[in-house]
Amino acid sequence: MTLVPTVTVAIAAADPGAMRLVVSGLMVIFTLWSAVYVRRIRRPIGEWLTWIDISFLALLSVCVKWTVPAPWMAAGQSWLVPFVSFAAVSYQFYASRRTGAAAAVILSAAMVAGLALALPTGTWSDSLVTAAWSLVLCLLGRMLRGLVEQGGRAARRSAAALEALRREQQVAEAVRSDERRMLDALHDTAASTLLMVGVGAVGQDGGRTLVDRAARDLVVLESIPQPQAACSDLTDSIRSACTGHGIDVVFEGPADRSFDGEVVRAIAGAAGEAVRNAARHAGTPSVDVRVIAAGDVVAVHVTDRGRGFDPARVAIGRRGMRESMVRRMADVGGAVEVESTPDAGTVVRLRWPA
Repeated sequence: MTLVPTVTVAIAAADPGAMRLVVSGLMVIFTLWSAVYVRRIRRPIGEWLTWIDISFLALLSVCVKWTVPAPWMAAGQSWLVPFVSFAAVSYQFYASRRTGAAAAVILSAAMVAGLALALPTGTWSDSLVTAAWSLVLCLLGRMLRGLVEQGGRAARRSAAALEALRREQQVAEAVRSDERRMLDALHDTAASTLLMVGVGAVGQDGGRTLVDRAARDLVVLESIPQPQAACSDLTDSIRSACTGHGIDVVFEGPADRSFDGEVVRAIAGAAGEAVRNAARHAGTPSVDVRVIAAGDVVAVHVTDRGRGFDPARVAIGRRGMRESMVRRMADVGGAVEVESTPDAGTVVRLRWPA
C-alpha cells in the first residue's frame, strides 16, 4: 500500500547523480523483493522470510546517509522513517509476538543509528523521539491484534454455544414431537377403545366391533416407531380414521389425492376425533364426512344431526378439542371451526392451510 508512493518520493527526492542512481537501484531491488515477499508470506513456510524483510529494512535505515538528501535530514524529514515505521507496525498483525517485538526494536535502533551516522554530532537526537513513537505504535498495533484475536475467539465461542443451543432445541423439539405423536396415537386408539368399552358402546354385536377396533389399534401402535411416508392419500387416510367408532359414517371425498404425510395425518386425526365426539355425545346413529380438495387447499366437514352443544361452554382443558383437533391442525398450519347449537346438530370444519 505504501510501496509505490515511497519509491516515487525516494527517487524524486534523491540528489541527481550517484545518490539517485543508488536509490533507483535499491528501489528496484526492494520492489521485486516486496512482490516475492507478499506472495510467499501467505503460505505457512515459517518466519524466515519476515526476518529477511526486517534485515533489508534495517540495512536501508542504517544507509540513510546515501539514500536521503542531507537538507531533508537536517530539517527532520525523511521518506524512510514513515515507511519503516509502517512496516514495523504491520509486522505486529501477522508475525509472532517475539518476531514483532524484535522487529520493532531492531528497526527503531537502525533508524537512530542511520541518522547518527548521517548527521553532524548532536543534531540527530530528535530521531530518538521518532524511534520512541515507533515503538509505541508497534505496541499499540500488538494490543489491537490481541483485541481482534480475543474478539474472534469470543465470537467463535458464541457461535459454538448458539449452534449447541440450536441442536439442543432441535432435539427437544423432536422429542416433544414424538411425545405428541405417541399421545395422539394412544388417545385415538387404546384410550378411545377403552372409553367405548366403559360406556357399553361396543357390546351390541357380540364384541365384533371391539375385536375390529383392537386389531386396528394394534396396527396403529405398532407403526409408531416406523418412518413416516413423505406423502399419503388424503381420502383413504381420513376414511380410515373416521370408521370403527360405533357410528355410521356417510363418506364423500375425491379419489387419488396425495398430500404431505404430516398434513394428512393431522387432518385425518382431527376428523377422526370429530367423529368420535359425535359417536359419544351427539346421540345420533350417523355422521356425514365430506372431504374437499381443490388445488392445494383441503377442507373437511364433519356434520351430525344430534343434540348439539354450546361451544362457548366447552371446557378449555378438554383434550379432544384442544389437542386432538385444534393443536393437530395448528401444528401443520391448519385451523378448526366448530359450529353447533343445542338440539340442532354440530358441524366441525377443518381447513388447511388456515
